Amino acid sequence: MQIELLVFEGCPNLEPARELLQAGMASLGIAGEVREIWVETPEAARQWEFPGSPTLRVNGEDVAPLPEAFEPALGCRTYVVQGRRQGLPDAAWVLEALRKAQDAEAHACCTPLAKPRTAASCPACGAEGKPVKPVTLRALLHPHLRAEVRDEVYRFCASPDCALVYFSADGSQTFARADLTVRVGVKERSGPRPLCYCFGHSAESIRNEWATTRKSTVIDAIKAEVKAGTCHCEVTNPGGGCCLGDITKEVKALTANPVAPASAQDCCAPSKPTCC
Repeated sequence: MQIELLVFEGCPNLEPARELLQAGMASLGIAGEVREIWVETPEAARQWEFPGSPTLRVNGEDVAPLPEAFEPALGCRTYVVQGRRQGLPDAAWVLEALRKAQDAEAHACCTPLAKPRTAASCPACGAEGKPVKPVTLRALLHPHLRAEVRDEVYRFCASPDCALVYFSADGSQTFARADLTVRVGVKERSGPRPLCYCFGHSAESIRNEWATTRKSTVIDAIKAEVKAGTCHCEVTNPGGGCCLGDITKEVKALTANPVAPASAQDCCAPSKPTCC
């Protein structure tokens, strides 16, 4: 998420604008820095299409309606809020712009990241890491660690026997299983082993359904939810993407080595010897 504050030197509303942005980000749990752009010349004002100081933008979009037919120029900007003119945009506008950008990031959950030009290997086990956006780490790490997440692509280590979960491309920063607020299903050896974090499916629930009905409906159920746009894998799944790969692997392993239903096991179980 790109958050920008455009101002000129000496703007009397610079500090209040900073505080307004920081308050909005804090209320939504958004980490990161605000990029301050200093507009100091008429040429720069035209370059940035500067409607006045201060101007707040999120992902390139102004948080407030732009003045009609404005001419970019160095000058103070005022905002009409509930019929009154003031030097800052309404806090509700800022929150809405931030929330909209946050939702856009969350709904990009099934859009894979481009693979890095060079594969980054886990510094602990040597396995190749899967690219993961920083929004995933900021959503799933314990609160005191979220500020340490940098604005760069991290890697997810899916190796079951490795204690590390995330590492930076250069290997200088790592996060282990204990640093997350959720269990990492692909690394767990005992239940519960969550696999679908949006809709609560685990390895155990999949096996229980199979043992009872001799079939699995989980893949079709998740596909229907994905089609309906109700998944948020990027901020719920430690792997940072769609869980269908892990779910499909679990179902295939189950059907390849089926476990007889409890009823079938009971009917064939030898009866207990009676006392003579």
